[in-house]
Parts: sequence; structure tokens; C-alpha cells
Amino acid sequence: MSILQRKIFQIVCIATLLTAAFTGTAFAQLSQQQQQELQRLEQERAAAQAALNNQQSIVNQNNASVGSAQQALNRANNNVLAAQQSVTSAQTALTQAENQLAAAEASGTATPAQIAALQSAVTTAQNNLTAQNTALATANAALPALQANLAAAQLAQATASTGLAAAQAASRAAAEAINAFRRAVLQANLDTGNATQNANVTLNNLINNALRDARTAANVAARQARNAAYGDAIRANGGDGCTTGTLGGMLCNIMATSTGGVGIITGFAYIAGLLCGFLGILKLRQHVESPSQVEIWDPIKRFVAGGAFFSLPYISDVLRTTIEGATSTVAADTGFNGASSGVGLDAMIVALMSNIGVPSIWIIGWFGWIAGLIFVFIGISRLLKTEQEGPRGPSGIGTIMTFLIAGCLFSLNSIVSFLNGSVFNTDTIATNATLEYTDGLAGAVDHVHAVISAVIMFAIILGWISLVRGLFIVRGVSEGNSQASMMAAITHLIGGVLAINLGSVIMAVQNTLNITDYGIVFAGAP
Repeated sequence: MSILQRKIFQIVCIATLLTAAFTGTAFAQLSQQQQQELQRLEQERAAAQAALNNQQSIVNQNNASVGSAQQALNRANNNVLAAQQSVTSAQTALTQAENQLAAAEASGTATPAQIAALQSAVTTAQNNLTAQNTALATANAALPALQANLAAAQLAQATASTGLAAAQAASRAAAEAINAFRRAVLQANLDTGNATQNANVTLNNLINNALRDARTAANVAARQARNAAYGDAIRANGGDGCTTGTLGGMLCNIMATSTGGVGIITGFAYIAGLLCGFLGILKLRQHVESPSQVEIWDPIKRFVAGGAFFSLPYISDVLRTTIEGATSTVAADTGFNGASSGVGLDAMIVALMSNIGVPSIWIIGWFGWIAGLIFVFIGISRLLKTEQEGPRGPSGIGTIMTFLIAGCLFSLNSIVSFLNGSVFNTDTIATNATLEYTDGLAGAVDHVHAVISAVIMFAIILGWISLVRGLFIVRGVSEGNSQASMMAAITHLIGGVLAINLGSVIMAVQNTLNITDYGIVFAGAP
């Protein structure tokens, strides 16, 4: 544009602005299209506000449910403490009665009637102790269900909080979109005055850019809210394991701050899809020019691989559904028995496993998801290879097993449940251990139970690691890795499920050796 043209354009714009001012035309006046866009944004804001109010009501209801569940669990714990005190009193009374009977028999001066009365007192004390032990067992049996109810209420609370954060972000984004729209319209009208067709184009561009920026800001805010809520949910459901400054807290922080890992892998897949599409077009052109040198399958397999890369999330979900079905199957445990206090070695072991137990299993599941996505990425990339690659070719057994192992890694919870059902014919993992023979332990029974629970939790963690390692070995065998063997894979898989349900293994050994009267009884074991 020459200097004369720029001057003419400036004069036209100034004249248009002055005319609008003298005639009383408002520069912020909206066109019909802009009014429709504003009405749509207002409707979105109203819908977002309604969703926010509804989600707040759900959060309030879940908070009340958590409070009720906590109160019920506290009452059950009080009942257990009262039952334990009654057992202690009954044991003391039995000991006193037995001592009196022994003293009377040793003195030689007690009459047969007195001996009979003391024996009756011993029998009464024994019956009382048996009744109190039964009451204690009943009180303990009520705890797992109440603990599970509290955990479910807390999970629902975390989910509702996540939804509330997302609804708040959506409401703020809708309000910001309206404000950005009004600012864009006003700025566009002030800058251009709607004087010429070029001014109208500029106005539309400004409006579209403002709307796009507003939507981008809304998406970023919503994503940040979801990530923050995800981290809060992890820390809330991790309990003491996610305490800041502990090993369990470090594991929870890794999961809470790495929510973008899946997005990064998906982003690489999209880039790979674009590259495959571009190379496919080049190969197609080369095939048209030289059919004898470039086969038609070269561009086709690049187009197929590119489409698969773009569909990475969908393919991952298909693999997961293929292995475990529409919903995940989770093997439930029977809770852990015992409690430890003080600063002894047993207390340190129990504190360690209590802290890292749940976060360790979570981090293994998180690793399974990341490794599964990488395996899907690798499997898709092998579609570009030739059949000369053998097991690692497009239709080789190694490529097929890469996809199947990825599905297994996505479905670790269900794999554990399936293997546990195959070996023990149950979906329950026996973790609640009770010593049958406690003579001489006095007040150390709870400490012993706590240490046994810590050992069981350690075995569960090793079992999960062994299970994942077994899946990796299966894939190595299918790819012809000379260092991997099917026997090692089966050993890891079976050994892993045995370690996860170590309680049932111990019960099976005790039943085989007929030593259940002096061993450890695990609740829920087959």
C-alpha cells in the first residue's frame, strides 16, 4: 500500500468514526450474528452455573456420607476396645479362680464341698472368657465392612470434589468467554468503525481470535483443575501412605504430578501419525511414477499406521476391554489385623509397610499404564516393517503379543483377580491373620499380628512386581529373546499370585500338615 493509499484509508476511518459519534451510533452495537453468539455464550454460562450448583449439592451429600461412615467406624472401634477389656477382665478372673483352686488342693485342708465350689467357679470363669472372646470376634468381624464403607464414601467424595473443580473451572471459563467477546467487539468497532469491508473482516478476525483464546483459556483452566483434583484424590485416598515427607508421599507425588505423561505419549503418537501420512503420500506418488519399484502396500501400510497412531487412545481402550471386559475386576482383601506402637523394630517395620503399601501398588499400576501405552506405540510402529523381520514383523507373534501384553498391563487389577481365581477359586485375598496359639505372648499379640500384616503387605508388593515382570518375560519369549524362557514367565506369574495371596498359601500348607490348631488363621482363605 502506497503512502497516498494509507492516507486515504486513515481519512475514511476518521470520517466514519465522527459520523457514528454525531449520529449517536454506539460503537459496541452488536450485529445479529454477534448477538446470536452472545446469546449462545450466555446459555453456556447458565448451563455451567446449573452444573456447578448440582455438583456442589453432590459434594455436600458425600461429605455427610463420609461423616456418617466415620462415626459408625468409630463406634465399632469403641466396641472392639470394650470387648478387649472384657476379655482381659475375664482372663484375670479365670486366673484368680484357677489359683484359688490350686491353693485349696495344695493345702489339703479344704473340704470336698469347697473344692467343688472352686471348680465350679473355674468353669464359670472359663465360660465367661469364651463368651467374651466370641463378643470380641463379632466386634472385629464388623470392622472390615465399616472400613470398606468408609473407603467407598471417601472415594465418592474425592470423585465429587473432582467434578466440582471441573464445574467451577467451566463456569469461570464461560464467564471469561463472554467478557472476552464483549471486549473484542468493542475493540474491533473502535479500531475499524465498520467503515469498509476490510474493517468488517478485521472485526470478525478479532472476535474469532478472542473466542478462540477464551476457549483455550477455559480448556487450560479445566485441565489444570482436573490435574489438581486428581492429585488431591490420590492424596485423599492414599491415607497415611501419602503423608508429606515420607516414602509413600514421594510415590503419591510422582503419580499426582505426572498426569501429563499419557498426554505426552499420545502427542508423540499424533506426530508419528502425521509423519506416516506424509510419507504415505510420497510413497503413493512414487508408486504411481514407478509401480515396479514401489509396491502399493508401501503407502497403504503407512496410511494404516498413521490412522492407528491417531487412534492410540481408542486402540488402548479396545485392548483393555478385550482382556478384562467393560469393567475392571478387583480382588478385595480381608483387612489387616494388629496394631503396633513404640519405637521397636516391629513398630518400624509396621510403619514402613503402612506407609508404602498402598502407594507402591498404585505406582505399579501407573507403571503398567505407561508401559502399556509404549507397547501399543511399538506395536503400531511395527506395521511399517516387512515380513523378513520374523516375530517382529507386522503379523509376527512378537507384534501380536506386544498388543496383548499391553492390554494385560492396562488390566493389572483384573489379571490379579483372574489368576487368583484360577489358583484359589476365589476373588478374595486373605490378609487378616490371627494366631491360634498365643500362650506366653501376654500383651504382645497385637504387635505380632501387626508384624505378620506387614510381612503380608510386603509379599503383596513383591507379587505385583513379579506379575508385571512375568508379563514382560512372556513378550520377550514371543520375540525370540534368548535370555527369556516360558518357564521363567510362568514362574513369575504363578509366584506373583501366590505372593499376593500368601495368606491362602499358608492356610493350604497348614491344612495339608494338619497344624491349624497352632498356626495362623487367615480370614477369607479358602
